[in-house]
Order: sequence, then C-alpha cells, then structure tokens
Amino acid sequence: MNDSKLYSQEAEQSVLGAIMLDEIAFDIVTEVGLQASHFYGGNHKLVFEAITHLSESAQPTDVVTVAERLELTGKLEAASGAAYLSRMVDITPSIDNAKAYAEIIIDRSRRRSLVALSGDIRAKIDEGAETEEVKDYTATQLQRMDDDCNTGDIISGDDALRLAITRIDERFNFEGDDWTFGIDQLDKMLVPEPSRVIGIIGATSSGKSTLAQTAAETSLNMGIPVFYATMEMPPAQMMNRFISSAGDVNRDFLRDPRGFANPDEQWPRLAAGTQKLKGLPLTIDGGARQTISTLTARIKAWVRKMKAEGHTERLLVVVDHVHLMSMPGKDIVNELGNISKGLKFLALETGVCILPLFQVNRGITNRPDRRPMKHDIRDSGKIEADLAAVIGVYRDEIYNPDTEYKGVAEAIISKSRDGELGTAYMKDDLRFSRFGNLSDSFQSQN
Repeated sequence: MNDSKLYSQEAEQSVLGAIMLDEIAFDIVTEVGLQASHFYGGNHKLVFEAITHLSESAQPTDVVTVAERLELTGKLEAASGAAYLSRMVDITPSIDNAKAYAEIIIDRSRRRSLVALSGDIRAKIDEGAETEEVKDYTATQLQRMDDDCNTGDIISGDDALRLAITRIDERFNFEGDDWTFGIDQLDKMLVPEPSRVIGIIGATSSGKSTLAQTAAETSLNMGIPVFYATMEMPPAQMMNRFISSAGDVNRDFLRDPRGFANPDEQWPRLAAGTQKLKGLPLTIDGGARQTISTLTARIKAWVRKMKAEGHTERLLVVVDHVHLMSMPGKDIVNELGNISKGLKFLALETGVCILPLFQVNRGITNRPDRRPMKHDIRDSGKIEADLAAVIGVYRDEIYNPDTEYKGVAEAIISKSRDGELGTAYMKDDLRFSRFGNLSDSFQSQN
C-alpha cells in the first residue's frame, strides 16, 4: 500500500507548526479528537505530548517553551531538535487549515490500525481459530478503534443521584454571594448557573448588550471571571461601557469629551470608574467574524487558564452577538443551529455559563405587541431548543416616544427549563450603560 495513504508528514508538521504559531490551534485540533497516539512520527508524538502538557498547565505553546519542555524531559534530541521545531513553524503560514490537517492525521491513524488488525485476523485464522471467535475479536477491536465512542460521561443512576445531592448541598452551604444578574426582580425568577446557555434577545437598541454587560459587571464585582466576546465593537469601546457604569460617567462624555457641556464633573467619575475596574478578572475578545470553532477554542484556552489560577466554580461568557459570527455555509438557519449547539456543548463540557445575544426578526415591528419572545429569534430554526432560558429585552419608548413607561425596560423570560416565566421590570440607565432596580412602588404596581 502507498505510504501516503497511511500517514502524512506534511499534515503532522503543519498541525504542530500551527499550534506553536498560535496556541488557539491546540483547542481547534483537540476539538476533533487529535491525540499524541494518532501521530505516525515518533518525534511528532513527543512534540505533541510536550504541547499538551504546556497547554493543560496554562503555559504558552510557542517554539521556545516547547523546546524547553522537551529539553527538561530529556527528549529534545529525539524530537529532532529546536531547529526542527522552528522549521515546522516557518512552513506553516497560518492556523486556517489546522482542523483539516488534524482530521487527516486521525484518518491515517485509523487506516494504520485497520492494516494492523487485518494482519492479526489473518494470524488468528492461520492459527486455526473458530470463525465466531475471529468475528468476536474483530468486533471488539473495531469498537476500541472508534475514537468517537466516548463513554466517559456514562454513569449509573446512583452516581448521578450522588452528584445531584452533592450539588444541592454545595449550593446550600456556599458561603459566598448568590450568582445574580444584578437586577433584583429578574434574580427572583432566573439566575446564571454553571453549564447553562441563557439567550438574550431583542431588537436593535433595545438594550440586550446592556443587560449582558450588567450581568458581566455584577459577576466581576463578585470575583467571577468574565470572557466577553464582542463582535459589534472594538475592545476599547466596549471598555468605555464598563467605565461608564462603574463610575457613573455619562456615555456622551466618553464619546465626545471636548464637546460635552459640563466635563469637569465627569473627569473625577472617569478616574473612579477606572480605579474600580482595575484588577477585575475581565477578558475582552474583540475578534470580528469568528467561527464557532475559533470562538470555542479561545474560550477553552481561557477556561484552562482560569482554572489553573484557581477559579473552579463559576465562569461567565458573553457572546455579543451570535448573528455577527462567521457563517461559511449558505444555509443561515443551519449555520445558526450549529453555533447554538456548539455553545451548548461548550457549556456542558467546560461548566461555564454562556450568555449569547441574538437579534430578533424584523417582522416583530409589524405586530401590535412587539415584546420579543423565544420564537422571534432571527433565522432561528430550532435555536431555542439549545437554550436553557430565553430573556427578551423590551423598551416601550423605542416604539412609543410618549409612553408613560419612559426609563423602564422589561426582561421577559419566555423560556426557562427550571425557573419561572414572566416579566421583570428594570430601571433604564442607558446613559450609564446599565440597567438597575426600579422603586418598590413601581414594582408593586406591576
């Protein structure tokens, strides 16, 4: 058989080069199941093992750190040396094809296993084994080769029961503050939880980003790390919103400090807001038009880093917003479904709480009640099935300038697997980039 059908040196070199070029590539290739055992070249296996160790330890995976790791373990020479590592990076222009190369490596590994199995089968037949014995052996070996068969998440009912009781006990005895959105009335109905995807939906300018930011700022002030993927604005502009909320700085001042009517009172607020934000565990990802694979890889790398730093209980991810993500296919409904499923699996795998933001269908403006519900997600298909809860954000003054509800926003829970459905009312503090609590008298009236 042609050796090129059993292994690809180019694919193996390109995958390793991509990872040492950009550590995000490690999550991209491990997402498809690539392991050290899949590599044909023994030197390449050693390099991938070193990379895996560094990545799981939340360390960089560039040429220098990989070479140092191999030298520390006495395997640098067996891995073909530091110059060979550098050459693999030099021949890899980008990480764009890393996933495809990883799939080639896995495929070639399976072919080699099948060739070896065919030899074993022939040997058993030559040794006089019964036909049924050979069939059973073949079936067993094929099952072991099935890299997609992962039973690690299959547990007994008793074990699942113990896990559930342990989780309830941890919640009851948890000494820190309850995880909240930062809006009292909303928190009585729904709160962030690990391994959950809670969609926030709304029309343009409704305030869905503001609700997500309010939740993020609340988490940060509780010491909960936040990964904020903003595809709608650059990181500096996103940070302006956090400064505005933290320091009561008027957003108009941040947009145009020279033209603001009374800037003198804003400067001390700006300084105070900046001071409050320093040192908070916030990560802002300003990558535009990301694919679900790239975003997932970045979040996984961040999760590993946070857990290495001791943050093991609660982590929050905001994706603002899903409709701005890259969708290479022509079927938008199908592409959005892939994204929502990717976020669901990511939450389950990593334990993070994810708040993805979605636009709503334009047709919502043509009906008498324009409050967004779960079925209003644009090009939704079956997105809502992947969401544990859906919060629609509505401000009546967008459609009715003379409304008596100016300064009031609604958080409409139209889906909640474990919680309550209904509407929470919020104070519209958009000039300070946040939502807040309304007076008790207003809430009692509604």
